[in-house]
Amino acid sequence: LAPFLNSNRTLRSLDLTGATFDADAIRRVQHFFKSNSSLEVVVLGENSSMGDKGVVAVTSALEAGERGRIRVLALESCGLGHMSTSSITNFMIEGGGESLRILE
Repeated sequence: LAPFLNSNRTLRSLDLTGATFDADAIRRVQHFFKSNSSLEVVVLGENSSMGDKGVVAVTSALEAGERGRIRVLALESCGLGHMSTSSITNFMIEGGGESLRILE
């Protein structure tokens, strides 16, 4: 999955609900989150093994990418802790949340 995602620049919606992704799997696809300027919907719910490290990897990659493109960010049941909430807050403050309509 990582090679496909990392080479994709046009995918608009990604739903990996319950895909058993952990922080290492998220780090392997960080390039995708950074470089896909079409991405609007990111659904990673029910991946409790992601934890803080995985959520930080996602939000920092999204923050490093093109601003104001993400409309939906779903991270429910991903093992969020203090680091996750700080990272999500930073993502929103730094401009990544400009177009965000749904945060779960």
